[in-house]
Amino acid sequence: MSNADDRDMIILEGEIVSFLTVDEVIELHEDVIAEHSPGESRAILNHGLLESAVMTPQQSFGGELLCPTIEDMAAAYMAGLALNHSFENGNKRIALAVGSTFLRMNGYQLVLSQDEAEKLILDLVTHIIDREEAAVIIRNGMVLL
Repeated sequence: MSNADDRDMIILEGEIVSFLTVDEVIELHEDVIAEHSPGESRAILNHGLLESAVMTPQQSFGGELLCPTIEDMAAAYMAGLALNHSFENGNKRIALAVGSTFLRMNGYQLVLSQDEAEKLILDLVTHIIDREEAAVIIRNGMVLL
């Protein structure tokens, strides 16, 4: 992972929130592909969509965060990466990995079962749930480290 000094950070409810960089997401994607399906392509299909997915959790308007909670931010990472199809392969896997990594970076752990985590991502991709509903599932499935 990149140096923490390279990351964007904000203050949320008196706590520092750290965000992943595009380079960190690319590195994590390469690790996920190498571990789970080493024969698959690691190609980036659309760098602009990747940047959009990575930057969405920290966007604001009129001085207000568009993702006002940690779980909203994690859901934004997951939805953006799963739905934008920035990579040739592994978009759903990287969505879950980035959401979980973001939570760990900020003092939380996602404790969903493998089946629950897969259902969360598949439900996002198939539009059974939206980002706000995903945030509720994440909130109910995360604990302080």
